[in-house]
Amino acid sequence: MNKTPRWMFTTLIIAGFYNLIWGAWIILFPKLSFTLLGVEPASPIEIWQCVGMIVGVYGFGYIIAATNPFRHWPIVLVGFLGKIFGPIGFSKALITGVFPLSFGINIIFNDLIWWIPFFIILKETYKHHNNEIFENIELDEFINEEKETLLVALRHQGCTFTRENISHLASLISEIESKQWQLKIIHMGDNQELIELLKQYNIKKMPLLISDPERLIYNKLGFIKGSVNQLFGLKVWVKGIKAFFNGHGLGPLRGNGFQLGGMVLFKGHEQVQYFKSTNASDIFPISSWLKDC
Repeated sequence: MNKTPRWMFTTLIIAGFYNLIWGAWIILFPKLSFTLLGVEPASPIEIWQCVGMIVGVYGFGYIIAATNPFRHWPIVLVGFLGKIFGPIGFSKALITGVFPLSFGINIIFNDLIWWIPFFIILKETYKHHNNEIFENIELDEFINEEKETLLVALRHQGCTFTRENISHLASLISEIESKQWQLKIIHMGDNQELIELLKQYNIKKMPLLISDPERLIYNKLGFIKGSVNQLFGLKVWVKGIKAFFNGHGLGPLRGNGFQLGGMVLFKGHEQVQYFKSTNASDIFPISSWLKDC
């Protein structure tokens, strides 16, 4: 089903018919636009007619794209690139004296006025396709129907706070096991590298590791990317220095450095506890969950 906003359809229909009309005008009356602007016609004039033909063909493309911009986004992208390169070419021609400034009226209506709507269409298309991917991710395969499942999503493995959270998790492993929670760790790097890191914190019985470099599960669970303040604010720096001198150190970046972590506790398919980090330095509340559940 086409879920695109009505304004996208209207914008592309208008763009399509504008291109068809402008292109037809240039093909049928190639010298008229030059005469109206007081400019010497291009020579040979057939080159200008070819420009009209290309612009007109784009018009058919925009009308097709209007039927479903999210599906036909490559047409919009190619058109957007043309509207970027057109003014660049005109600027060069203006500097070298090939075209006068008055000829820029074509650039305004053919290119510049379409920048914002075409950009927004492409931006919304990107969001739409990402959301479709996230909606198709099913958590059932990561949840044990008979036991409680604790999903722990870490920041990248090189982060000091990731290591601090692993240390906190390691100190509570025996309690987690006594609760018979099935622990599963979601991360963005290589499983073997994470195993080596877990061993450094004396976690001997390895939980199930789920590598999610594309962050599909993170997004499905609602775990966000952090802002500059959430990642590098004063509070984060103070806690980071403390964690560093407590021996947690730093490592190579593995995954998206902006991604924040979180935890979810499922009882069967029911979500009974949820925690989403609000900054990079957050320590997961595993101990309080163990007391409450």
